[in-house]
Amino acid sequence: MNNRFRYSRIQKDLRKLRALIPFLLGILILHSQASALEAATIKIVKTMPQDGTVLTKDSEIELVIDVEYAFKETKTATISLVIQDQDANHIAETSIVVNEGSERATLRKKFKVPQNSKSIVVYTPIYLQGHETSSAAPAIAYNVKQK
Repeated sequence: MNNRFRYSRIQKDLRKLRALIPFLLGILILHSQASALEAATIKIVKTMPQDGTVLTKDSEIELVIDVEYAFKETKTATISLVIQDQDANHIAETSIVVNEGSERATLRKKFKVPQNSKSIVVYTPIYLQGHETSSAAPAIAYNVKQK
């Protein structure tokens, strides 16, 4: 009777452990993704128009952003240039794919400054291959004036 009790208890404990396996695997996967994201860096090093320039409503702008990036957890990453107004309304966007390492890249996008905008915010997030979230997204903002 004592052996039967022990066997039953061991089976119950094994079922509990089996139930934990998917949970533990999930934690490991999330941790590995977080480590990869922490390993990616991106920095805006040059802008055209220069940071601090006041843009004019309805004007056509060619935005040129130079970034320095570094990552080594994946073979490639996507760097985006996201242009929004002060209320986070989408204005324009472009992306480039870059290779593993530490390099400099240039992103370009033409857009028209919306008539109702008060400021333009520009983000440059980096997305590592296989990841849906960005590890870093430096931003700059331009004030907007009337014509």
